[in-house]
Amino acid sequence: MPDEQPRDSQADASKQESNGAPKGASARSESEPITDDAGNSGMPRQKDVYDLAPVEVPARPPIAPLPGASPNKPGIDKEGLLTGFDEDADFETDPDVQRAKGMSGNGPKVKSDVKSKGSVPNATARPQAKSGTLGAEGTEASGEFFVEPGLGATKVWVIIGGVLLVSAVVAAAVNQREHPVLASLLVLYNGFLHTGTGVAAVGVGAVVAGKRLGPLDLTAGRMFAAVAGMLLLANCNINLVGSTKIEELVLGAVVYVAVVAGTFRFWGQVLATVVSAHFLFWLVIQAGMEITAAIGRTAATVAAH
Repeated sequence: MPDEQPRDSQADASKQESNGAPKGASARSESEPITDDAGNSGMPRQKDVYDLAPVEVPARPPIAPLPGASPNKPGIDKEGLLTGFDEDADFETDPDVQRAKGMSGNGPKVKSDVKSKGSVPNATARPQAKSGTLGAEGTEASGEFFVEPGLGATKVWVIIGGVLLVSAVVAAAVNQREHPVLASLLVLYNGFLHTGTGVAAVGVGAVVAGKRLGPLDLTAGRMFAAVAGMLLLANCNINLVGSTKIEELVLGAVVYVAVVAGTFRFWGQVLATVVSAHFLFWLVIQAGMEITAAIGRTAATVAAH
């Protein structure tokens, strides 16, 4: 038929044009506006919308419980894990262990009260330290030592005592003209000896007071200064009353008591205890020296006859 031939020729021409055109030119974006021959732009092409059927997800089979597990689900209204615990409970110590130690006598006893069945015992009760024992940091409580630091270090009192003792040695050598060397040696002997007896007297005071002695070097340094000051005045030639040695000994005793009270801060009964104990030690040693001297004089008298 004559009408079908032109149509077929037009279809073949359109296929050739589409096959000969470049790929970028033939692929036009769906959203690109359409322009007609006059150059007027129109609305973009609308994409055809198709309703898709929803995808059905297969249901998972139920998970079988593990052997030995409880099939019951946890309930919201059930009690919590910490129900029945004391808010101030101590979880660092085991009450059973503490109770066993208390029963065996090897450790401190801890009291534990059970409030109700199933509740945790109150483990907050701890053994309290007695007075006079070491604390958590290994230090004694305030006022536990009989000799407390202060008013100068040990080196200071040793220097002061050394100066006073050297002065006493010089005074003894000057005032004792018959035997100056022996007098000087006797002062040195008494100085070191009665420093030791003074430390022992302070120890007696600590025992009476029920306290620990404290720093031993500081105690010896203070007592060394007190004894040296007493020896200095005892070996001076002070003629206030007469030619006797009473005033020198009294002044020396006053200086000794003042130094002991000022450096150790002893007052009242404590000071009287320390001074009395030191005087008792001095009296015993002095009595032994006098007895030895008397025996020597007696032997010399017998030998002379």
